[in-house]
Amino acid sequence: MKKRLVLLLAVLMLLCLAACGENPETPSTTELSHTHNYSSTEIPATCTEKGLETFSCPCGDTYTEEIPATGHTWGDWARKTYAFIDKAGSDERVCSVCSAAETRERTESAAANSFQDGGLQYVIWSGGNLNGYAMYPYACHEFHGYIEQPGIPAEDVFALLAKCFNLTEEIKNDIKTVFKASAQGEYGYDATTDTFFLPYNAETGNFLFLGYKHDGGNKYTTYYSYSDFGFEETEEAYWSFAVEYNRSNGQPNKYLSAKQVDSVPNDIMQADGWVEFEGPIPE
Repeated sequence: MKKRLVLLLAVLMLLCLAACGENPETPSTTELSHTHNYSSTEIPATCTEKGLETFSCPCGDTYTEEIPATGHTWGDWARKTYAFIDKAGSDERVCSVCSAAETRERTESAAANSFQDGGLQYVIWSGGNLNGYAMYPYACHEFHGYIEQPGIPAEDVFALLAKCFNLTEEIKNDIKTVFKASAQGEYGYDATTDTFFLPYNAETGNFLFLGYKHDGGNKYTTYYSYSDFGFEETEEAYWSFAVEYNRSNGQPNKYLSAKQVDSVPNDIMQADGWVEFEGPIPE
């Protein structure tokens, strides 16, 4: 009996010693076999701001990862405002994702937007003088809403022309005299009703804006070349116009005088080759 009791005590001592020697930091078998099962939540990135994705396991483990900003998705550059000789224009492009806009300076066609005026070809075609015969078809060309509309009051036609010329009473009477209603009904002035009929006028020749000189303030001298259409085109001629410059303020330029010149000065601010007018036509 005593031997059995000693043996039992020895076994208990061995078990205690084994327990005391165990490393408490050693993971249990259950802990070593755990596999994380993460789910994620996301704060999306924008064009300019980083996003954040958070990963979480039911066991409580969690970590985060940054999502890079996407950057803008720009559309094509498009003209926003016109360029003029005294005012830079601008282009704009818009992000298709967030609608942010970006602008850049635009200087193309500044001279053309300021001074190119196809209606002047009628003034040149008729000899360059700012008289009734020259200025009447200018209204047909420049103010398209009045073309081939019957019974336009004379005061409306004169109001249109006054935007672009110094329109004296003498010139008004000249226009009425020169353009009394024609037998063919193609154009003219009806004294009975004091109205005009403005026909459509085709191109009269090759007309090209060449450049300008600044005379101070809003006064400029502009230069053009012109040659008539026909079976044989006439020799190219040069014309200068004294201009009251208004176009960058949204108004049409006003022409003060016109004359033919033998040549174009070398010191003008030249147009860069053939230029097309981009700006809005005065109405």
